Amino acid sequence: MEWVKSILSEHIDAEKLDDVIEAFKQEFPKHAMPKDKFNETNQELKAVREQLDEQKKLAEQLTAKADSVEEYEQKLKEWEQQYQELETQSNEKISHITKRTQLSELLLRAGLHENAHDLIVDNPKYLDKVEMDEEGKVKDPEGLVNSIKQERAGLFIETQQDSKDKGAQNAPTAAKDPKEMNMEEYAAWFEQQQAKSKNI
Repeated sequence: MEWVKSILSEHIDAEKLDDVIEAFKQEFPKHAMPKDKFNETNQELKAVREQLDEQKKLAEQLTAKADSVEEYEQKLKEWEQQYQELETQSNEKISHITKRTQLSELLLRAGLHENAHDLIVDNPKYLDKVEMDEEGKVKDPEGLVNSIKQERAGLFIETQQDSKDKGAQNAPTAAKDPKEMNMEEYAAWFEQQQAKSKNI
């Protein structure tokens, strides 16, 4: 945290610096991607790249060991086809991992309950809504999050920003009646109620 403090000290008065650092410490864990999910994503990407490297090595070995031009050409075509298929599958998997990771970060920042995380992020219905731009970023992230929150409002915890927005509009939104929730929403709501009772 010292590096953050060093940067901020160049732009913020010393009197306010400690308050800013303390606020950052409290808010950062809410928005940071969980370490276990970050490690899981890295491992998946590593496995994909290792498969590609193995195919390249096999192609090189084939070139060195071919007994004839005909065998070489036939085997080379087979390996090229396999490599192209694997490359396509790898690119699709990398795209899937990238979309899932960014959707996860957006929804967690928006207050998605951790117990409902996998129900939404691993659901093709929502994952297919994620569109990436040329820079590898989600197109219209705010619109994407709002559409999911409107559809599955019971799975989100009210954030500080939500409270500010409601206060500014002077139009608070009533909590969804548990009787109207589906099984997934009720499970997440029940977990929230248990957590609240423990903190009382």
